[in-house]
Amino acid sequence: MPDRDTLLQLVDTILSPDRHASSLFKEVNALADALTNLGQYVRHPDDDIAKGETRTEQGLALSPHAAALCARDFVRTVQFMRGVYQAVCTQNLRESARPVNLLYVGCGPYALLALPLMLRLTPQQVQISLIDIHADSIDSVLRIVGYLGLQEFVAETAVADAFMYRIERKWSPDIILLEVMQSSLEKEPQIALSRSLMKQAPDALLIPEEVEVSLCLLNPAREFSVQEVDRNDQQTLRDRISLGTLIRVNRQSIRSWENISGMNLPAACVQIPEKIPQGYSPMLMTTIQVYQENVLNTYDSGLTYPRRLNADFSAGDTLCFSYVLGEHPKLVVDVRHVVDIEPVNRPQ
Repeated sequence: MPDRDTLLQLVDTILSPDRHASSLFKEVNALADALTNLGQYVRHPDDDIAKGETRTEQGLALSPHAAALCARDFVRTVQFMRGVYQAVCTQNLRESARPVNLLYVGCGPYALLALPLMLRLTPQQVQISLIDIHADSIDSVLRIVGYLGLQEFVAETAVADAFMYRIERKWSPDIILLEVMQSSLEKEPQIALSRSLMKQAPDALLIPEEVEVSLCLLNPAREFSVQEVDRNDQQTLRDRISLGTLIRVNRQSIRSWENISGMNLPAACVQIPEKIPQGYSPMLMTTIQVYQENVLNTYDSGLTYPRRLNADFSAGDTLCFSYVLGEHPKLVVDVRHVVDIEPVNRPQ
């Protein structure tokens, strides 16, 4: 079984600013393998990852098996681990007289994003409350924590639907860590849970700090083929027409939705250009700012892969978006078509 020192070495490498996130595939997978062994959470590779998932009134809760596989989305794991660690250390400097309280929602079977905190800090610096809707996940986390002797970091564990979870006044979180989303904020309850928890702890820092979904028209021939590289800035050249941001999820937007009681949240309207280049496709693009400079851009993660917008529109139309809450949360669009009215020829 891997020991605490081995895990600390892996964590130190992952958190090191000397390594680019895209270079840490080996280390993240080694860490995930170690936690699988410690948590004794083993599934056959051919198992259906949907087995054990839970459909809540606010969206889909991935199965423990699927949540475990998310750890291997390695750039995502690196950026979230770095962002969470940096946020707690920053908060700790402000509140040095007491531990930083971290509420970790949807911790999965590894509580992976909290592991650097428990290996590098002390219980006097951080206390963590772990919530997951699946008992198998919490059981696995408790085995990991117990084996590594990290029990003093854990203020609470709860098997609960986070939408129904109520924060106790005596333990108000300084940071709410919530990563229950998919690309373009479909299917999972990131927005619903953020609203519920931020209402109870309005002063808490929310991680990720911001999730942005935008719309663009892109040229698949340039987007998905071997890319040209600009010799000046070494950035991949892609042929895109940006149409604008559709929705942002951050503390400010969540506050702006406080008085909305219905199932639809407002998003933006964008206009399609009068001329659409042949072959261009409308795509939803997701960007995630975990904390400060720790960002997931397009293609960094499964969370930020473009998704095609399925809508019947023409050049010049206006697309008005809203976000639908409930069991199947997602962005929806109302297409407002341009109507050409021919002039009437009247007799002179």
